Amino acid sequence: MPFNIGLSDEYGSTYQVDTGDIAWSPLILQFGIFGTIVLVFVYSGFFKKFMLLKEYPLMQTGILYIVALFITSFYSVLIFLPQTICLLMLFVAYAINVARNKRMNVEVTMLEDQDEIAFI
Repeated sequence: MPFNIGLSDEYGSTYQVDTGDIAWSPLILQFGIFGTIVLVFVYSGFFKKFMLLKEYPLMQTGILYIVALFITSFYSVLIFLPQTICLLMLFVAYAINVARNKRMNVEVTMLEDQDEIAFI
């Protein structure tokens, strides 16, 4: 299937844009506009989750990591490389674990308060 949009080679045929200078053109060509918007929403959702847990130093690192990815996306393709997404998933797994522990501590505190009330 020939490409209609892309770069021209010396023979006049068109091939897919796959340059490492900016992330947004390969993102739009490979995932489409809808896929690119979904990726932006996923990254912004992670950013919001990290902001809710910003009292933890590792979550602050995750916030800075997402900001750095966004800034570097204007001159590199790091934002959608597998190793970048894997590191981001480690931050997300830690955030889920922190949120779960936080919720369990609240539940334990509530149960202890109920025991104190029942004891009185």
